[in-house]
Amino acid sequence: MASSHPTLCSWLRNFSRNAIALKESTFICNQGSTRFTVINDYVVRCEMGKRIDHRYAFEDRSSFAFLNRNSGKKVSFQVQTIEEEQVFLETEFFTLWYKPQRDCKDFQDQLFVKLKSSESADFLSCPVEQQSDHNLGGTCRTLDEASGWKVCNWKGESIALDVDLGIGMVSKKGFVVMDDSTTPLFDENGWPLSSSQRNNICDIYIFCYGSNYRKALQLFCQVSGRVPLIPRYILGNWWSRYWRYSEDELKVLIQLFEKYRLPFSVCILDMDWHVVDCEVYDFQVFGCHPGWTGYTWNRELFPNPAALIDWLHKKGLRVALNLHPADGVWPHEEVYQNFAMAMGLSENNEIRKSRPIPFDITDPLFTENYFRLLHHTQEEENGVDFWWIDWQQGTKTSLEGVDPLFVLNHFHYLDHGRGGRRRPFIFSRFPGLGGQRYPIGFSGDTHVTWNSLAFQPYFTATAANVGYFYWSHDIGGHFAGIEEPQLLVRWIQFGLYSPILRLHSNKNPYHSRHPWMYDADILQACQSAMQQRHSFIPYLYTMAWRATQDCIALIEPMYYTHPNDDNAYACPGQYWFGSKLIVAPFVERTDFYTRHSRQVVWLPPSVAPWRNIYTGEAFEGNRWHVIYGRLEDIPVWGIPGAIIPLSRDEEIIENGSYRFPINNPRRLELVVIGGDSGSFQLLEDDGRVEPLVEYEGGACMTLLELKWEEHRLEMNIAKVQGDITVVPNQRDWKVTFLGVSTCLQVKVYSNGSPISSFSQTVNEQKESISVFLENIPVQGHIQIMMEPIANNPIYSIRNRREEKIRQLLFWFHLNTVAKERIDNALGILTKEPYRLDEISEHMLSSSQKRALLEYLTCCGCHCAWNARPHAPFIVWKADNNHLDCNVYWYSRMDGEKRQIKWDENKNEMILWKHHKKGDNIPSNWNLCVEYGNMLSLVLDNDKV
Repeated sequence: MASSHPTLCSWLRNFSRNAIALKESTFICNQGSTRFTVINDYVVRCEMGKRIDHRYAFEDRSSFAFLNRNSGKKVSFQVQTIEEEQVFLETEFFTLWYKPQRDCKDFQDQLFVKLKSSESADFLSCPVEQQSDHNLGGTCRTLDEASGWKVCNWKGESIALDVDLGIGMVSKKGFVVMDDSTTPLFDENGWPLSSSQRNNICDIYIFCYGSNYRKALQLFCQVSGRVPLIPRYILGNWWSRYWRYSEDELKVLIQLFEKYRLPFSVCILDMDWHVVDCEVYDFQVFGCHPGWTGYTWNRELFPNPAALIDWLHKKGLRVALNLHPADGVWPHEEVYQNFAMAMGLSENNEIRKSRPIPFDITDPLFTENYFRLLHHTQEEENGVDFWWIDWQQGTKTSLEGVDPLFVLNHFHYLDHGRGGRRRPFIFSRFPGLGGQRYPIGFSGDTHVTWNSLAFQPYFTATAANVGYFYWSHDIGGHFAGIEEPQLLVRWIQFGLYSPILRLHSNKNPYHSRHPWMYDADILQACQSAMQQRHSFIPYLYTMAWRATQDCIALIEPMYYTHPNDDNAYACPGQYWFGSKLIVAPFVERTDFYTRHSRQVVWLPPSVAPWRNIYTGEAFEGNRWHVIYGRLEDIPVWGIPGAIIPLSRDEEIIENGSYRFPINNPRRLELVVIGGDSGSFQLLEDDGRVEPLVEYEGGACMTLLELKWEEHRLEMNIAKVQGDITVVPNQRDWKVTFLGVSTCLQVKVYSNGSPISSFSQTVNEQKESISVFLENIPVQGHIQIMMEPIANNPIYSIRNRREEKIRQLLFWFHLNTVAKERIDNALGILTKEPYRLDEISEHMLSSSQKRALLEYLTCCGCHCAWNARPHAPFIVWKADNNHLDCNVYWYSRMDGEKRQIKWDENKNEMILWKHHKKGDNIPSNWNLCVEYGNMLSLVLDNDKV
């Protein structure tokens, strides 16, 4: 890169890649036309060379998708060639069989693989990965105009194909074959090259991992590039709205957030920060709008941008500006003349004052000036922290096959980290494989609908399959739909348990993300969720470290940890949230008759019951459960032995307002789930560019460890390891143990010596004990020990079935006499649930009867039709049923039923009904579940 481009040169020097494989890791065969590169024991690259001057050339430059082919370690593999007609390549994990055919331009029907971990001795064909029942999907560029998985106009009418999540790195086959043949390249200097300049004609990668799906992602990140460590502050709440704010209006808004105890760490100014209403040019000629792209502040709204941003910084907010760069630099921009001169243009030569300077991110000169003149000045003079790259303008550049979105993401990420001043990240759309190197993602302009909300947990978790761990959704939705206060609450609650919580909407004045505009219960629920988000930052940030070090997503599908359990593939509405929690957010509105929301969750096998982290209620593992909740309830479970660190820092500022800081906290709470031993490494740093894994020089680690025994538990808070200057000298601790008897003797030790300066509280309702410690030096070692008093057990598990039924009854929209009759007969109904109609005198609605029967019998059914296309049906029952649960396929056309028999060895059945030719279940049939003669439920997975 020429020295006339100092910005580009400084970035590209720091663009790390390791493209050229070790020579001893390659093998050439088939008369020199085919090259295999064994990248490690699990990954092999297969190339067909391009014929150049009587020899075959191969490609050694990095592609956009795959940067690294040299791990620095020699890989042991064996090759057996049988008369140039068959080649067997064997590593420790797999065997590849190559059967070359003449005059082929790809590897179709020529490659076969056998995994040594597989029980089958057969070789499997290796076609290039396509959408199938095996491949578990990836993610997409945008959810613009999506209502759930349907793409709709503002009326909700379908206008395009459904959202397509494409293919991912995770397949039930245990391997994937990714085609890199047409992916653009980076040249030796790191500049983009067209795929037409490749030196090979076919280029595929085979990743083998068996049922270890996390291994699939780790292998992918090794070859494609890791997920960088994000800044801590982006894990707090974000405010964003497409709105024509003035400086005064924005300041009043921020003060209202403080007044109502709604914490934020990021404030985004959408496109009205710059001049929008400017001279109208000939759209027919230029095909664009001169105000859509902009770099000149609207001084009527923001007379002093630097002062405003400084004020926001003092409020603890980082500031981003919206960016639509596609339309270039227009004559009305303040920087226009300088930009034109830097491009070597003049009014009398190639450009006139009426014409824009075209956008071309693949032109080094334009790119140099684009960053130096348009962005660096805003950052250095006004204090802008980062940019929202809102690219919506196509997939073509002057380089064939090069997508401008990918190049924008790549260059903006490098530029954001220039000079080592800060930890880089961007805010943009997903550009394709390799996009995990540039977090975070903006998912687009979704409809304000329950379907949009219901789809997002599945969408977010599935993105882990391509390493894209940090989606940011428009919490509350962007446009159209019907604004419902409880929809906003449920969306914010999902945002609490998602990678990024960013409130957003468009300019329509009837869209509001201001919780105080609604009733007190709505405000309270929003406050709670948003405050919790800031409390969770210690946990979230540790998971961000895990994502970078181990390539494990914050949000994962259930099948990552239970790949051999069919149940794990049938629950798209739930996900792992970090290493310790499972979340199944409420995504449907409250039922009128029950006055509760309903959700269903599958909890994996565990050594002890899972615990709801809010109520302490125990839930058996390896079972499906139905959950009913009020507006303030969020279904979240902790695995036995879990330790969840939460910040309890908050500050009272002027006028009695509150702020919830995101720094490494002084006050921490540990939520500890009883029933098993466990540990958690709390990772903290000073936010510098590259913290060391060894927890030194700006980073530290606190080991939290629970030792669980039948008659004793011990909780250890170890002294901080690493650079202790990044955390407070002393901390206050609250340690809450869930699932323990409230009759336990508590002892606390500091560095082995007993201390008496602690307090404790018990909560019999939650089956919990909390221990409070103040002013504890971080270089000390704390032990909390609990033992039973007399013969009391240490573990507590209380049957809450009748308690939960009474809670349901209390809120039911139902005659109180019927409520009382049911309450008085609960002892009978648990054994004779078929008498529910008789006892209630047929006063119950279908939804009320369903809720009561699900709690009474532990039988249920579910179809998450709004979470993913063609979702499966799930039906489950208890071991000892007091009511027959019959299942049928039911014809919508004529009412015909086909009974489905239970497997005697299972308490659940998972039923799939696809829309493919050859399926034995017609598409116009639904599932019917009957509770004896009392209730018949018909489930449809084809709703729109």
